[in-house]
Amino acid sequence: MLNSNWYALEVPYAPIESQNITNIHYANNTLFYSTYGIEYFESFVITDATGAVVYSNSVLPLSGSIPLNLSSGVYFLTLNNEFSKKFVVVR
Repeated sequence: MLNSNWYALEVPYAPIESQNITNIHYANNTLFYSTYGIEYFESFVITDATGAVVYSNSVLPLSGSIPLNLSSGVYFLTLNNEFSKKFVVVR
């Protein structure tokens, strides 16, 4: 037998950002990063937890690696003054 009752379900919707930093990994004095949906960099800035700029550049590939010697701590990678992601260095 078929039931003719219909039930509505609410499915939570979490939009997927179309542009973001997808991966940050620091190992062997090198920062590895990748992005998704970002077409170019106007600015690529790494700051420490106090807000001090430890690295800045505007001419980098959208995904790649940068040789950096960072101390243990919390850092933030900001692209185009719009997209930001935190990463932690543990030595």
